[in-house]
Amino acid sequence: MKSFFLAATLAIPLASLAVACAGEFREPAPPGESSMSPPIESSAQPPTPTAPTAPIATAPSASSSASASAAPLVPPPPPTTGTISGEVLARPEALGGKNIVVYLEDGPKGTGPGPTVRIDQRGMSFFPLVTSIAIGGKITFLNSDPFPHNVFSPSGEKFNLGAVGRGGALTRQFDQPGAYTVLCNLHPGMIAFILVTPSSFYTRANAAGQFSMPGVPAGTYKVTAWGPRLVPQTQSVTVGAGDAPVHFQLSR
Repeated sequence: MKSFFLAATLAIPLASLAVACAGEFREPAPPGESSMSPPIESSAQPPTPTAPTAPIATAPSASSSASASAAPLVPPPPPTTGTISGEVLARPEALGGKNIVVYLEDGPKGTGPGPTVRIDQRGMSFFPLVTSIAIGGKITFLNSDPFPHNVFSPSGEKFNLGAVGRGGALTRQFDQPGAYTVLCNLHPGMIAFILVTPSSFYTRANAAGQFSMPGVPAGTYKVTAWGPRLVPQTQSVTVGAGDAPVHFQLSR
């Protein structure tokens, strides 16, 4: 038994010596100090401070955009329009009535191709006697007689379309405003009148000389009354919501 304890006692210093040889030899710590080794300082450098960055702007969410775009749109108010109406007295009366045209000198013009109207030649006469059309419009001259006719005008641009055979037709576009007298050089008794208005706003008076021109945009305009072989008359009229009355008296 004594030999066993002696062997164990000798084995403990030998083990301590083996551990000390395996590592670094350290002085025993003085009394009152910790035997733990001081922490080993790292060789890594501390991070370099950087300037603060501005916050990143974020786009509005889809829900906020949708709510903004879903806001109801207020439609613009409809344009104000009015009606020019009145009466035209013509002397002599035989030239008045439904042969009177009332139009705006400075009214709005139409867009796109102008209208096309027809004037027929039948029974040695032009039908209708008076034709009105806006600037840029076209007129087709027909021949319903069994013999040829001719279409020409000594007025304005002085055009001559030549002969129109039986069942034939000739068309002309009118790009200049004004009044035209139309004749046939084969039959001197044939006559017609064409008025090309400078705007798209025009109307015909009825047999009593009364007229109405609705849908005119608000504003102040020069309105003219015209009849064949009569001196035209022009007045100023201001159009607003409702009716704008105007009256004419035409004579030779």
